[in-house]
Amino acid sequence: MYQQHGPGALLGMRTNGDAAQAVVSLRCGEDVHGAIDMPVALCLRLLRQAAGIHRAGLKSYGLLITEPGTAGYPFAASDVVFLDSRKNRRNDPGHRAAFRAQGSYFRQFDDAGFVADSAELLAVCRAIEDSGREIVAPFHSHRRQPANFSLIDYRLHNPAFAWHLIISLRDPHRPVLQPFGVHKDPSDFGISDQDACQGSELAYQGPEVKPLALVAHGSRRALCRLTATLYPKNAPDGADGMTRPPESSHQGLPTAHGPVPAWAPANGDIHGNQCDDVLRLSGLHGYR
Repeated sequence: MYQQHGPGALLGMRTNGDAAQAVVSLRCGEDVHGAIDMPVALCLRLLRQAAGIHRAGLKSYGLLITEPGTAGYPFAASDVVFLDSRKNRRNDPGHRAAFRAQGSYFRQFDDAGFVADSAELLAVCRAIEDSGREIVAPFHSHRRQPANFSLIDYRLHNPAFAWHLIISLRDPHRPVLQPFGVHKDPSDFGISDQDACQGSELAYQGPEVKPLALVAHGSRRALCRLTATLYPKNAPDGADGMTRPPESSHQGLPTAHGPVPAWAPANGDIHGNQCDDVLRLSGLHGYR
């Protein structure tokens, strides 16, 4: 049985011998509507690899995966595949005009957004299926924006997946991992060069998007390393427009994998042939 750890625990850290778990996302408590479960090692890998890509001036994006039958599936991930950011097709002639039609932000920053290379995406999806694992969610980084789920993120989220992970690197010294539950109709997808939008990088306000807690589990040492990376003591509050979550020994963890968002099928079977589902919506897209 996990026990809450000490008066200085981060967001209700619980321990069982050397094993520990804690909420490490910025959004927590009554603000969230369920939880995603991930190993500490996976969280650290996401942060480390995304930070390296960010330093190269590029955006990270890819797929979170796990084995069928994992507890909490599909609201759990055990591994990740980063797609090659150097193959970002965002500025190809067929996509650039559609991005620019989303507002001044996307005209100012030609690295605001990504479109995965379709050949690479197909190869990755086939390799995942051949390994016996399944895709549970896409992820992407925000280079300048906070860890919100924007209007354009919503419009281009693949409805085959019930959640999406955002990695905000607006302040590289205080990264943020924030998952969101997303419910949308399969027909509600895409952007066009005929759009005349403004503020598409701002947070989507509709009820279809709900913040989820991210519960990380692993050794106490690794969990302390992760929380020190996400909430460094020497990083001033407000450096990225947000403050460090309160240290609280009375705030418990949300139930991992639950309550499951109301739109999730009871058996967790949210997508059939994954290669078809991922590719039929013009590949993997995302913005900012």
